[in-house]
Amino acid sequence: MADALTLWLLAQAQAGKLEPTIAGGPPSFTGVLGQQVFDTKYGLTWWSDGSAWHANGPGLIRARIYQLNSQSVPNSVFTRINLDTVNYAGLASMNGGNGAISLPIAGVYHIDYAVSWSSAVSNRMLIYLYQNGGEASRAIDIYAPIGFAGGSDNLQANAGDYFQVYVYQANGSAVSTSVNPNSHLSVTFVSS
Repeated sequence: MADALTLWLLAQAQAGKLEPTIAGGPPSFTGVLGQQVFDTKYGLTWWSDGSAWHANGPGLIRARIYQLNSQSVPNSVFTRINLDTVNYAGLASMNGGNGAISLPIAGVYHIDYAVSWSSAVSNRMLIYLYQNGGEASRAIDIYAPIGFAGGSDNLQANAGDYFQVYVYQANGSAVSTSVNPNSHLSVTFVSS
């Protein structure tokens, strides 16, 4: 959900009460130092340092997806977690076919991710955040019993980049994720 100020600014801009406004920034023109432009598409205020435009978030760019159905994770195989349900989606988009969140603009994003197991994994377990199909962050690499693990990171991303959650477990046999919304991935725009 967007905060009250973002919603108010968006309503004012859509009513034509804020000048200037754009839709889907950053602005295509060069701004003067300190100039601000409100983005009616993303709910952000872009500001100029005299040579480039910058934005601070989150505006409307945030999303959270989670796993509604249990998933069997084979022993000793890197496995993508099937995050199949939208909790909320601002202007980041969820692809249920591959359990990913795609991003609309370049910038720094705060990402939270976690996996919940139906029973404790008693041997090696790793949880990874993938960006565009490759490892971007590793949350945990443990050798002790655990039923829930997660992490967070701030990462730079380009427009169109996507994030997914992968796990690896060496329990000796397949282990299932639990049926609850704790296995999740969420992204929030921080800044450009």
